[in-house]
Amino acid sequence: MATQTRDLLEKILKSPTAPFREDRVRAAIESELDAHGIPYVRDAGGNLIAGTNRPESLSKGFHIALLAHMDHPGFHLGEPLGRGLWRCYWYGGAPFEAMKGARVRLHDPAQPQKTAIGTIRKMEYVDEMEEGLPFIVDFGTKADGFSRESFGAFDLVPFRLKGDRVTSKAADDLVGCVIALGALIDQEKQMKKSRNRGARRLIGVFTRAEEVGFIGCLDLMRRGDLPRNVWCISLEASRALPEAEFGKGPVLRIGDKTCLFDAEFSAVLWNIAKDLQLESKGAFRFQRRILSGGTCEATPLTLFGHKVTAIAVPLLNYHNFGKTKPNAEAVSHSDVDQARRLCAELGRRIEKAPVWTEAKKRELMSDFKRLQPMLTSTKIRIDSGLKSTNGAPR
Repeated sequence: MATQTRDLLEKILKSPTAPFREDRVRAAIESELDAHGIPYVRDAGGNLIAGTNRPESLSKGFHIALLAHMDHPGFHLGEPLGRGLWRCYWYGGAPFEAMKGARVRLHDPAQPQKTAIGTIRKMEYVDEMEEGLPFIVDFGTKADGFSRESFGAFDLVPFRLKGDRVTSKAADDLVGCVIALGALIDQEKQMKKSRNRGARRLIGVFTRAEEVGFIGCLDLMRRGDLPRNVWCISLEASRALPEAEFGKGPVLRIGDKTCLFDAEFSAVLWNIAKDLQLESKGAFRFQRRILSGGTCEATPLTLFGHKVTAIAVPLLNYHNFGKTKPNAEAVSHSDVDQARRLCAELGRRIEKAPVWTEAKKRELMSDFKRLQPMLTSTKIRIDSGLKSTNGAPR
């Protein structure tokens, strides 16, 4: 599994992307789905739903959707200003104050092999919370002939694996796409091994334009292409924090900056993670906490009525923030591989909607029935030595 995870990381992370310009990442994912015979469909907004070619069929039976977004902060090519200068427009978060002088790489969807490198000369934005922030790039003559659909991002390493450290221009959230894709491949192999062709409980949902406000995810729900009976796991590469440390396993994310996630689904995921840890004699590692550094797709899914939890891989240099200049992001290969395994095991071990709430209630009530008589027993004296206002012990 680890070797295949490495291969998927290289293929997906090397694909350039930006909000509303996810075509190359989507094509790379579709290529892997085709290679493994996994059905898929694009919805009207360009999101990719894998594991079925009939989304309406998901309203029957029990399914778990693994969600990851295909974009990363980047820019769109704008207007030529003369003398090799272009006005471009940035979408998503970035280290804006450190961007002047940084190199960027331009890609043309109409000419996939064609790229151009430029240098940021001036930031023109007023409010960095706006989307489509203007800035000036010097491309010289290298951007001549590029289509108006061209896009780009910082000119950083596409993919490098050294030891356990994966470095990339855009780990967020292309590693989430790798986790979901890998789990779907694992499910398909298991189905072929057991000759069971009708048990795709895991589906993959690869969304667009998350970095600018969950636009693809919201469009998916607005159109009703993801039935509300589908349980959802948001997969992210999220800023490393205390108790969410690089290389110490994927994080069971029970909440983000905006809201807490579903208690039942979070507990079910936690129990499976604990079982894997026990069965592997500690080789499987995981962490568990609220990651309050940002808001993920689990929040809009929660707001629209889905049962949701999340898994995150701790991320270094979030949104390309380096110490003094834009830098590549980094994740742990083992964190990614174990997150993939956890998702695959979730699909394998849960055949129908869990009833953790009822099981936990029965457990609590068993203790209650055994111990409740002690509340009124006359054989037990509780005297703290304190006196009530009327002089009687209390």
